[in-house]
Amino acid sequence: MPRKGEEHLFYIMLFSAMIIYVVFFSWLSILQYQSFFSFSSDSLAQSNNILWHTVSGRTFYNSIGEGILDSHPVFFYIFIAPIYKLFPHIFTLFILVHGILALGIFPIYWISREKFNSEFIAIVYSFTYLLFNPLHHLSFVSHKPLISFSTTFILFIFYYFYKKHMMKFIIFSILAMMCRDEVGFLICIFAVLAFVKKMPLRWKIIPILLGGGYVYIVWNIIMPSLGRLSHSNPYIWNLFGENPQKYSFMQLLFYRREEIINKLFAFSNFQLLIKLFDPKIFFVSLFAPEVLLLGLPVLASVQVAQEKYFLTLDSFHHIAYLVPLIFLGAIFGICRIVALLYNKNILPRRITLKILFFIFGSQFLIWTLFSNFGDNIIFSPSGIYRDEKIADERFVFVRNMYNPIFYRQDEKDKMAWEFIRLIPSNVSVSTSQTYLAALSSRDDIYHFGCIREINDRDGHDFETEYIFLNKKDDYHGFGGVEISHERTMHQLSNVLKIGNHKIVKENGEFILLMKKQNNLKE
Repeated sequence: MPRKGEEHLFYIMLFSAMIIYVVFFSWLSILQYQSFFSFSSDSLAQSNNILWHTVSGRTFYNSIGEGILDSHPVFFYIFIAPIYKLFPHIFTLFILVHGILALGIFPIYWISREKFNSEFIAIVYSFTYLLFNPLHHLSFVSHKPLISFSTTFILFIFYYFYKKHMMKFIIFSILAMMCRDEVGFLICIFAVLAFVKKMPLRWKIIPILLGGGYVYIVWNIIMPSLGRLSHSNPYIWNLFGENPQKYSFMQLLFYRREEIINKLFAFSNFQLLIKLFDPKIFFVSLFAPEVLLLGLPVLASVQVAQEKYFLTLDSFHHIAYLVPLIFLGAIFGICRIVALLYNKNILPRRITLKILFFIFGSQFLIWTLFSNFGDNIIFSPSGIYRDEKIADERFVFVRNMYNPIFYRQDEKDKMAWEFIRLIPSNVSVSTSQTYLAALSSRDDIYHFGCIREINDRDGHDFETEYIFLNKKDDYHGFGGVEISHERTMHQLSNVLKIGNHKIVKENGEFILLMKKQNNLKE
C-alpha cells in the first residue's frame, strides 16, 4: 500500500489529466459550435432546450419536439439542471460532457490497481484511457450528451460489480439508465456474468430485475403516458425500420427471427468495429471474453440494425458502450496474457511480474497514443449513407478529427452569427437544422419546415416572431438532414407570399424575417 502522501500524489495526477482533457475537448467543441460544424445539431439543440426549460420550471419540456423529453426517456437532466441554472449556456453542456468522459479515469484507476496491485501501473492505464481514440470519437461527435454520462457510469457499475458492492452497483445502474434507457439491456447481462463467475444468487437475479424492469416500466407505462406509443419507440425504427403493422418489439423479434439470425452471424460490421478499436487493442481484449460478454446487446443491435447508416459518425452513440468495455477487456487481457507467458517461462523470470505489467502497459499507452494520428476517423459521414449530399464539401474527405478544418470559422460562419445576434433572446424563432443549437437557449425555438413525421406538428413556419434561414444550402457538417433544403425553400416562399413577416436583413446567403407588429400575438 502507498503512503498517504503518495496516494494523494496519484490522485493529483489523475485530476490534472482530467482537467487537461476537459479543457482541450471543451475548447474544440466550442470551436465546432461557433463554426456550425455538427453531426446532428437538432439533437444537441433538443438537449440544450430541455435543460433550458427544466431550469425555468417546465421540467423536461422541449419546444423543438413540442413535448416532454425527446424520443428517448432521459430523466438524468434533472441532476444536471442545478449546474445549468448557475451557468445557463450550451457551453456548460459541452464542459459537463467532457468532464464526465474524463471522470472515467477513476474507475479505470481503481480497477487497474486491483488487477496489477500497483498504483503506478494503474496511473499508466488511466492515462491510456484518456488517449483512447474511440473515447475521443464521443468527444468529437457529442450531439447526444447523455450518452457520455451513461458510458462513464458503466465503468463505475463494472467496478462495483467487480468489488461486489450491491448498493453502489444499483445506484450507478439507475443513474446510467436514467441517462439512456437501453443501458437496461446491458445491466441484465451482468446477471449472466454473475453465473459465469459463480457469484451469490442475488447477483444473478437483481441485475435482471433492475435492467429488465426499468426498460419495461419506461416503455410500457411512462412513455405511453407521455404520448409515445410502444410500437414506435426508437429501438423499433432503428432496428427494424418502419412498423406499419404496429407490432410490438417482441412481435417483431418473433416475426423476423430468420432475418435476425442471418444478420447476427454476418461479419461485415465486426470488421468495421475491429478497425475502430485498433486491431491490436481489439484482439487483446478478446482474451477477456467475460468482459466483452457485457457488450452483447450492443453488438447484437449493430448486427441486426435495419438502417444502413447505423455504423456512421452520426450514429456513433449506438456503439458508445463498447468503448469502456473494449478498454476494460484490454486491461484484463494484458493481465492474463502476461501472467500466462510468465508462468510458462516464456517471459524471463529475472524480471518481476510487476515490471512486465508496466512494460506491456507502456506499449499499450504508446499504441493508443499513436492511434490518434493519421486517419483516425474510421466511420463514414452519415450524409453519404443517407444518399444526401453534404453541403459543405470541405468536410467530406477529411479523415483526422483534429484537422483545423472542423474548428475554423469561415466568412459564411461569421456572417451567420451576425444575423443571429440581431435576434432578441426573448422571442420565438424558427430556423433550419444547422442553426437550431445556436438558438436553442430560449423558450420557443422550432425546426423550420418540419413535418409531422419529424415533429409533433407541421412546424411553425408562419407563426414565430423571427425566422432565420440559409438560402443556399443546409450547411450541416458530416451529418444528414431531417428536412430537405427544397422543402425549406418552398416553405420560405409560402411565408413571403402570405406577407405577415418583413425582412430584417438579407444577403445572398441568409435571410432574417420578423413578424410584422400588427400580426404579433397579443
